[in-house]
Amino acid sequence: TTHGVTSTPFSTAGFNIGDTEINDRGELWVCDRTPGNPGVRVFDAATGAQITVSPLSTGLPPADIVFDEATTVDVPLAGNDQVGPGLAGLRVLPNPATGASEIRFRIGGPPGDTNGELTVYDAAGRLVTSRRLERLVVGQHAVTWDGRGTDGSQVPAGLYLVRVRVGPRSVAARVVRL
Repeated sequence: TTHGVTSTPFSTAGFNIGDTEINDRGELWVCDRTPGNPGVRVFDAATGAQITVSPLSTGLPPADIVFDEATTVDVPLAGNDQVGPGLAGLRVLPNPATGASEIRFRIGGPPGDTNGELTVYDAAGRLVTSRRLERLVVGQHAVTWDGRGTDGSQVPAGLYLVRVRVGPRSVAARVVRL
């Protein structure tokens, strides 16, 4: 917060730290490339306390961290929403998450209702869970994912892809589970 170094929150035994970044929530994210236990570690940037119990698995040793901006993209609409269907603005909050996450998105015209689908995939591309979304109308929507897979068990810490599909269109966002 002061842009000054006050202590070393994490060091390795001669191995490479690929990248470090501080997000807009004051968390320091560190790419730990230690061969025996690689992954991403998360710290409180103000105190240096580690937030994650162990590194978040990324499969291969991580090299870079880039945060998505917390911006919403509106569906371009004209007149009275008669320009055709649209889907935009997918956000997952909170992100990273330890409990339930709210998935927010926007649907644009024409007026009426339609069905959709929410799917969650792990970092290896395996389906974690899927849920049918019924009677979606024009406007903002929020759906909750409790962090559980189709078998009802809590998913492990890691990176997940959340996708919402409505008709032929889909939007996706990443979420980190701690």
